[in-house]
Amino acid sequence: TAAMIFEEDLAEGRAQLVIRPELREFFPDIIEDQGSTLSELRGCEHLQSLAVWRVIREALSDEATSDWHDDWNSSWAKG
Repeated sequence: TAAMIFEEDLAEGRAQLVIRPELREFFPDIIEDQGSTLSELRGCEHLQSLAVWRVIREALSDEATSDWHDDWNSSWAKG
């Protein structure tokens, strides 16, 4: 959602996309809110089709997610 709302600012470098696991919705009965691992997010065709995919990819990089990606992938992503 943030990538779409702030698309112009992100594309022009006026904003930085920061992804944090604390900022999420999780509803196990709604497929789009069930959570995805980082590899699933990186391979998501919907995200890749966004105009600011480069910015999203950087925000999902191992470097950008280093302090939380292990916990996210092992348990947080799926609930």
